[in-house]
Amino acid sequence: MEIGSIKNWLEKKGTYKEGVQLYEHLGSNQALKDLFRKGEMAFTRDRLFKALEQLLQENSAIAKPAPVVGTFSENSPKAEKNQKQPHPEENGRLRPLLDERTMLHAQLERMGPKECEAACLRILALTKQISAIYFKQEKPVEPPTDFTGMSEAKLIKELTNMRCLRAKLKKNPKRQAELPALQEKINTVSQLLQQTQND
Repeated sequence: MEIGSIKNWLEKKGTYKEGVQLYEHLGSNQALKDLFRKGEMAFTRDRLFKALEQLLQENSAIAKPAPVVGTFSENSPKAEKNQKQPHPEENGRLRPLLDERTMLHAQLERMGPKECEAACLRILALTKQISAIYFKQEKPVEPPTDFTGMSEAKLIKELTNMRCLRAKLKKNPKRQAELPALQEKINTVSQLLQQTQND
């Protein structure tokens, strides 16, 4: 599959299934792939369209030749001076937070009241972190998660998610500082699960 297939899909407004197959082959964001596999909804179709559009733009930008120095025309339209473009390092920190928030939004409809409340609180915390990084403020201190009131199924889910996140953090040298706090949460949830299973 080539990038040209994305252009055809966007122009012809192809089926959701075809779009998902395109992103499976050409996209790299695993969180989005998991989201798209959950099935077609208005939200997931819109997110798929944006993700494929972004892929096409990124590849178009790579394919463009670098501008030749000295050929800039005085009559050329000037780029907006105040347009904010996040630094690549900021983008690297923002992307996983944005993806997690997007996934939580998509799952809200199918959650029970308690899970929904926990997800909403997590979305708020993520939004604060995203704003802090984007506007170059200090990273807000995330309130400690209260695992004690969670069901066994919820604890298992939290533990699985945290272990996946730990594996990602270990591969990213820029996020090594987050590992100790995450490991402490993993240990807490593991202990709570053992107590629950022993009762």
